[in-house]
Amino acid sequence: MRRMNRITVMGLPALLVLAACESNTEPELGGMDDNLGVEAMTEVQSSVDDELNGALIEELRYALDAEGAASAALVSEAEIAFAAAADAYASGDAATAQTKADEARLALGQAWMDGLGDVGLDELFERAYHLRETLAVENDCVRNIDRVLSIIDRLIRQAEQAAEAGNKRRAAAYLLLVGQVVDRACVDVDIDRDNFRAVARFAMARANNAVDLSARMLPDDATNTQLRLLHRAEHLAEWAERAFQNHRFRRAFALARRAEIVALRAVIDIDGVQDEEIRSVYEVAETLLEEASGIEDPTEVQQRLINMAEKLFQAGVERLEAGNVRGILALWRSAVVSMVALG
Repeated sequence: MRRMNRITVMGLPALLVLAACESNTEPELGGMDDNLGVEAMTEVQSSVDDELNGALIEELRYALDAEGAASAALVSEAEIAFAAAADAYASGDAATAQTKADEARLALGQAWMDGLGDVGLDELFERAYHLRETLAVENDCVRNIDRVLSIIDRLIRQAEQAAEAGNKRRAAAYLLLVGQVVDRACVDVDIDRDNFRAVARFAMARANNAVDLSARMLPDDATNTQLRLLHRAEHLAEWAERAFQNHRFRRAFALARRAEIVALRAVIDIDGVQDEEIRSVYEVAETLLEEASGIEDPTEVQQRLINMAEKLFQAGVERLEAGNVRGILALWRSAVVSMVALG
């Protein structure tokens, strides 16, 4: 398996990677429509970012093509609808932007269900839970985290209700919006372009290490689904590097985060996770954290990374001890961050 181009900690500018947020002040909601509530406007703004939408569509198109799905028409329909949403928002028509963005997600939801079926819907649900769990622990740079979490919780409930009612296309659309809201929240930070470049580099370093870790932990009898997920994670990490080289840092960030999540999915099915798998991830995370903590004379960036890995490790242990199997997500991220620190 080809190793990713390594982005080492030495290439991550000090103080910019983990302390890039100058403030968590509430941003102005440009284009505010009095007929839409604040949460609805947040959803609209999360749906009209060309770079983030591009990352979303790039992943979905690859995943559907890998399954041999005839999805080109629906994906193209979604691209056109997202572009129309962005145009409407730019002209101050937030209500139309909301409608067109919803049309885009419904088209993508239909394509996803046609191509991957219930397995694909399970993946979207698990990703939404993963993103929610991630933000509960890693949210230093997210402005108005309570609002963001409230939106995510509502969208997940709506997706669950839609799935129970048999409207799986709508459920998929809600879950895709969860990803958009999280992407937007994570890039809508009060830093300049150069500093965000460093944030994107850190996300890419995590993605590359996550792919390496996934390849290392994948069992010898890995299923075709696991291998396809690993290959998708590899491609996402590659595309993140390409976007970064083209100075498209927001797109690079979004693609890298997707790679990190998909890499874990290739190894662990959270819904069916076994004690042995939890123990395996725990031991890997613990070993890597011990190795990172043993670095002699760590740089300031390395120490920040070690502190982050320790925080994630403790959060994962606490959740597992409380009976929350998704504590394994924090352990996984701890392992990845420790790998970045080790270089």
